[in-house]
Amino acid sequence: MNNLIPDLIKSFNPNSKLWIFQSLEFLDNDEIDFISKSIETFLLSWESHGKKIKSTCFVIKSHFIFVLVDSNFPEASGCSIDGLFKKIQILGGYLNKDFFKRNYIAFHKINSKKINFLTFIDFKNYIKNYPEDLVVFDNSISFLCDFKNWQLTLNDWKLKYFK
Repeated sequence: MNNLIPDLIKSFNPNSKLWIFQSLEFLDNDEIDFISKSIETFLLSWESHGKKIKSTCFVIKSHFIFVLVDSNFPEASGCSIDGLFKKIQILGGYLNKDFFKRNYIAFHKINSKKINFLTFIDFKNYIKNYPEDLVVFDNSISFLCDFKNWQLTLNDWKLKYFK
């Protein structure tokens, strides 16, 4: 899993805040470059109460945008977080993508790299009818220290969400 994390963020505090935005549609290399450059440009001037926020972004698996704020520095506050979400929304509009479809569960079969998305209800039905070995992406994590739990086996995901 650590091979997915860019080297830069290995210096970030493990308690750093993390946001994950997903695209149900595959992002091609041009779109990933555009997203990365646009968000990095935004982050260069991103402030909270007049203080610079140490942050970065990266895209994983051509579907997931990660934005990270180092908790060793000023943290993002309400208005600065609103600014980030507005930037992501603007990028989505420009690319004709919706990065805010949070009611979809992302997963792939163990022997496949293709990422699938189903609504929570449809996913529950899917795993009842097709109990396959799946990797489920838990986009609810919100701290860097939890990144190791971003990709869960289906059984681990069930333990977390069906207690």
